[in-house]
Amino acid sequence: MGGNRDEMAVLAVAVVAAFALLLSLFMGVLDWNAAATNSVAGLVVVAGWFVAHRLNVTREKAAKRREGRVRALEAAYLRLASSSNRPVDKEVREKLEAFMAEIQLYGTPRQIGLAIELGAGLLRASREKGKVNYDELLCDLRDELRAELGLETVTGKVWALRFPNAGAAPGPAVGVTGENATG
Repeated sequence: MGGNRDEMAVLAVAVVAAFALLLSLFMGVLDWNAAATNSVAGLVVVAGWFVAHRLNVTREKAAKRREGRVRALEAAYLRLASSSNRPVDKEVREKLEAFMAEIQLYGTPRQIGLAIELGAGLLRASREKGKVNYDELLCDLRDELRAELGLETVTGKVWALRFPNAGAAPGPAVGVTGENATG
């Protein structure tokens, strides 16, 4: 809607400029050569402003879309990463359900396919007490987000740091590389 208002403003400016030009011609203030020169120059300025404005609006919309997508994929990545290597309790299930919705809305076709495979694996694992590997999807999301943000490429698996549960014997932090799984 804002674009229509801007177009109307440009049109109004052009009409006023044309009216002023015609009025000055009829009053004999300008001659035809000066009127034609000023008209062409005025139209070029208005057209240039209009084109620049449209390009700027298009660029701003694309930047906002990109920013929103990056934010959503970042949230999805963090949900998935925080649910890996954890027992699937109510909180983890809610994170995984939100993750699936976000990926289907903002993910690439490959990420959506990997998420569907992950979801099917999670359902199988819940029945059969198995494990599901998150690595391929986590790496794909990490790589895409880093590329969108202009960050350096990182190789290797996503590394998860998990501390023992409260009530467990005290000990060092547990880190798992390349085996982000839940089951």
